[in-house]
Order: sequence, then C-alpha cells, then structure tokens
Amino acid sequence: RRCLVGGNAHNGVQAIDRCTCDFIKDTDMIGNGQDGLSIGIGSTVNLVENFTMVNNKKHGMMVRRDSIVKKVNKCSLTGNAAYGILLNCETGTKKTTVSVSSSKLNKNSKDGLRILGKSGSATVKKCTVSGNKGSGIVVQDKAKLSSLINTKVTKNSKYGIREARLIELQHALRGLCSGAARQQDRKCRESRTDA
Repeated sequence: RRCLVGGNAHNGVQAIDRCTCDFIKDTDMIGNGQDGLSIGIGSTVNLVENFTMVNNKKHGMMVRRDSIVKKVNKCSLTGNAAYGILLNCETGTKKTTVSVSSSKLNKNSKDGLRILGKSGSATVKKCTVSGNKGSGIVVQDKAKLSSLINTKVTKNSKYGIREARLIELQHALRGLCSGAARQQDRKCRESRTDA
C-alpha cells in the first residue's frame, strides 16, 4: 500500500544531514509547506521510486550539497510552487549527483530540474519535462548535465535546456557548427571571386 505524507507545515520527508538510506518508495507527498522530499547535506540515498511529489509549496525534491541520490525512478514531480527537482550544491566540496529516470517533471512554477554549483551533476533518462513556468532543465555555474537520453523537454515557458554542458552534445554541435562555418566560408569566398 502507498503512504500519504501531506499537508505538513514543513517538508513532507526530511532526510537529515549525513544520513544513508537504502530506499524510499511508494509514497504520495502532497501539499506540504516546503519540499515534498528534502535530502540533507552529505547524504546518500540509493533509490527513490514510485513517488508522487505534487503541489508542495517549495520544491518537489531538494538535494543539498555533497549528497548522492543514485536513482530517482518512476516519480511524478508536478505542480510544485518552485522546482520539480533542485540540486543545490553552490557551496559543496564533494560531487553531488542525482540520476533521474522514467519520471515526470511537469507543470512546476519554476524549472522542472535546476542544477546549481560547481560540484553538481545529473543524468536524465526516459523522462518528460514539460509545461513548467520556468525552463525545462537549467544548469548553472560549473554544474553539468552528464547525460540526457530519450527524454522529452517540451512546452516550457522559457528554455527547454539552458546552459547545459553535455559533452556529447558539445561535440556534436562543434562538428555541426564547424561544418556550417566551413560551408558559409566557402560560399563567402565563392561570392568574392564571382564579383
């Protein structure tokens, strides 16, 4: 059976600083006064699965610096008053990571996923990031989106993906841009010789 954690004045579930948790599963976190799920500083969570984090007054899920969330799977983070997921590692010294798969980050008041800070990193696979009032996915500072696979990022009010540092995408774009630049340069030289 599913658990319901809703209508609380603060976070629905707070994983305290430096905790280790094997899994958090099968829970609806609805209408809490802050985050649906808040992961404390320096914590490790192996699996967050089959969660609904809806209409919370801050974020669906907040992951603080120096923490690792190995897998967020089959979750719905929708209609929250700020971000679907906020990975906040602005002051972190260790790598902070989250892996999100088969999940919906839709219709949040800010971005579906925001990654802050030089030590932040996320992977996103088989997700829908749609209809957010901010952007779909935002990567700030020196954080990175390690991979984006088979994911639909559509109909967000601002950007689909903003300032993402996808290594594969950078290489692909570099190749396309340099190819396009060479072609444009060739056209330019041809037009000069025709004149």
